[in-house]
Amino acid sequence: MRTIATLVILLLSWRADAGTVTAITVTGRDAWVYTPAGYAAGRSYPLLVCFDGAEYKDPAGVGVPAILDALIAAKRLPPMIAVFVGQTAARNVELSNNATFLAYVTDKLLPAVRARWSATSDPRQTAACGTSAGGLASAFAAFRRPDVFGNVLSQSGAFWLGPTRDSTDYEWLTHQYATAPRRAVRFVLQIGRDETHPTQSGASKLDVNRRLRAALERAGYEVHYREVPNGHDETSLRASLGDGLIELFGLSSP
Repeated sequence: MRTIATLVILLLSWRADAGTVTAITVTGRDAWVYTPAGYAAGRSYPLLVCFDGAEYKDPAGVGVPAILDALIAAKRLPPMIAVFVGQTAARNVELSNNATFLAYVTDKLLPAVRARWSATSDPRQTAACGTSAGGLASAFAAFRRPDVFGNVLSQSGAFWLGPTRDSTDYEWLTHQYATAPRRAVRFVLQIGRDETHPTQSGASKLDVNRRLRAALERAGYEVHYREVPNGHDETSLRASLGDGLIELFGLSSP
């Protein structure tokens, strides 16, 4: 079933004014920065940070720039900046509860972006986004640095993983959220209804996302949870991303 956000994107993508995507390199790592049509340096823009940035920015992948163009044109989202973080060959390690990689994003990449563009430093207007291990990394980023990330948009998050990639302390981050003091963080969790095959922990990705949702809700977090068709393919990611962005940043009226 097509969602409202999907229909808006389909209707407006052919005529929405296009934003600009600029490639940058910070400390040897590639990234890309989207600025909306009509960008003005004098204002502060909400900020979306996407891990697996090449996939999220490319039209053949998730195609976030076109999604933002359409939803901003439809006044479903405010004009916003997006940062697409490039991953290296060590992607699985970088995105598995990795404090070193997170420090690169928060202490090197984002300051470089803010020095050049008017991206907010308000965590309430800043979201981390990713799929699979990138979804895990988004929730980890908000857990460790809620002063930077006040919102999480996880698509098919790999929440069975332990504190390191090879740890058997499975669902470690879920346990951290369940037992630590509540952070000022809001969540969108999207998971495919068909993602029922076992992971290396023995639990399915659907199971671990359901358990994270339950743990977050018990701890008092705001959680927008959705089980979507399929879930771990670019078509599903593209179709559900706009709804997640509206849940976090949406304007009160179209």
